[in-house]
Amino acid sequence: MKKYDIIGIGIGPSNLSTAALLYPYRKKIDYLFFDNKKEFKWHPGMMFPDATIQVSVLKDLVSMIDPTSSFSFLNFLKRTGRLYMFAAKGHFDGVKRKEFEQYFKWCADTMEELSFNSTVEEVNYENDLFEIIVNNKIYRSKNLLVGAGLTAKIPDCCKPYLGEKVFHNTQFLTTSNNYSDQKITVVGSGQSGAEIILHLINDKNVSPENINWCSSAYNLLPMEDSPFSNELYNPNYSEYFFNLQKELKNNLLNLQKYTSDGISESTLNQIYEQLYNNKFLHGKPDVNLYMNTRLTGVEQDSTGKFYLELSQKDNPYSKINFQSDIIIMATGLKYNIPKFLDPIINKLSTTDGRFEINEDYSIKTNKSLNGNIYLHNGSRHVRGVADPNLSLLAWRSAKIINAIMEDNLYDTLVDKSVINWNLGKLNIQNHEVTV
Repeated sequence: MKKYDIIGIGIGPSNLSTAALLYPYRKKIDYLFFDNKKEFKWHPGMMFPDATIQVSVLKDLVSMIDPTSSFSFLNFLKRTGRLYMFAAKGHFDGVKRKEFEQYFKWCADTMEELSFNSTVEEVNYENDLFEIIVNNKIYRSKNLLVGAGLTAKIPDCCKPYLGEKVFHNTQFLTTSNNYSDQKITVVGSGQSGAEIILHLINDKNVSPENINWCSSAYNLLPMEDSPFSNELYNPNYSEYFFNLQKELKNNLLNLQKYTSDGISESTLNQIYEQLYNNKFLHGKPDVNLYMNTRLTGVEQDSTGKFYLELSQKDNPYSKINFQSDIIIMATGLKYNIPKFLDPIINKLSTTDGRFEINEDYSIKTNKSLNGNIYLHNGSRHVRGVADPNLSLLAWRSAKIINAIMEDNLYDTLVDKSVINWNLGKLNIQNHEVTV
C-alpha cells in the first residue's frame, strides 16, 4: 500500500494554503488532503452579498511567502479576466468575501491532490505510520496535517433547544427562517453579530416584530485596525509570543481581543445610520440593545416561544426577561480536539483540553512517534491572536513544509517590524547587557 509523506485532514483556507505551497514540489513529496464537504465552501452561513474580508488581499494563500506563486490572488484576477477592472477601482480594500471564496475555489479546482466527499473516520498509529480511515478505506502516511477548523461556542442554556429556531450565526443564511413578524434575539456583539443585525434592519423584505441585541461587552466596540495593531499579525510577533510564559500569554490575549473580535467601523456606522432612519423616518421598531449582560436562562413553552433571562455582568441580581421566537448566537468559535484523533489521543500531549505545540506547529507527544502531527488553527493559546486569522496562513504553511521536508524550501525569515519585540542584547559602552 502506498505510503504518503503527509496527509491533510480538512480543506479550509489553511490546508489549501499548504497544498498550494506544496504544489511546486509534488514530484518530490507524496501528499493528499481530505474533506467531507462536497466542494470547497467558506462560511456559507455568513456569505452576505456585501460582506468584505478584514485583511489585505496580499494575505492570500501564498503571497506573503511566495509572491511569484501561480496561486496568488493577483494571478486569480488575471486568469479570470478581471485584473484591469479590479485595478480601475483605485483601491484594494473592501474585497468581497464572495470574491475571496471564488479565489479559494479556483485554487482548489487546480489541484488534483484534494479529495472532497471524503470523511475521515479515525486515525490510528501502526508500524511507525499513521493509518487514516477515510470512507472505510485505509491510507498510510508518515505525517499528518490537521486543519479541521473551529467549532461554534454555544451557551449551555441554549444547547437543549438547538434547531431551526435556535442556532449559531454560522448557520444564518443556510437556515430557512422567515424573520418577518418575528421576535428575534441576537447574542454576541462581534463582527458576525453586527452583520446579522445590519442584514435584519436593512433588508426591505424582512420586517421583524422586534430585535433584541445582547452583548457581554460594555459597548459595541470597533475593531482595532491601525498599522500598529496589525503588527500583532506579523510572524515576528508570533515568534515572540511563542516564547512567553503561559500566564502572560493569557493576559495578552484578553488585552488584544479587539484586534480581531471588534466590529469594523464601516459596519458600526451603517448600523447607526439605519437605526436612526428606522426610528425617525421609517417608523420601524427599535433594536433593543442590552450591553454588559449575559444570557443566563432560556425556557420554551408549549407553543414554541422562548423566554430569555439576561443578567448584568457586574450586578447578577439585576435581571431582565423577555420573549423571543428566534435566538441567533453570534458567540464565537473555539478549537475542539477532533474525534478522529481519539484512538491516538493518549500519545499526544494536552493541557486543559488543548494541544501542547512545538515551534514548528507539530503537536508535542508523550510517546515516541516517528512522524509528526502538525496543527492549523489550534495554536492561539501558544501563538497569539493571529492564529485563526488569514494573516499568517502562508507563513505557517511554509514553516510546516520546511519541517516535513527537513529543508528550508521557503524563507520564513520575515521583513523587519517597526516594533522591537525581542530586545535581546544591547552593547552599551563596550559592555554587553542582557535586557
